[in-house]
Amino acid sequence: MKLLNKIFNDKYYSIKNFEQEGKIYEILGVKWFKRMLLHIARNRKNEVPFNVITNIYPIFLQRYNRIRIKRVLQKMK
Repeated sequence: MKLLNKIFNDKYYSIKNFEQEGKIYEILGVKWFKRMLLHIARNRKNEVPFNVITNIYPIFLQRYNRIRIKRVLQKMK
């Protein structure tokens, strides 16, 4: 558990300079992946071909959403 705390510390969760606008995740296909997740949820039989990418894209999607949420919260201040 201590190792996980060292790896996933506050620095890990902070938005990096290259992430500020979220463009990197758009280039990597996060919006496409989000649509595919919705499709998969509706039709579970199509899940198998997407197993390879389903391991990394949820992380991308989470970080992309974190950027968007931060931007909204900053505008509310």
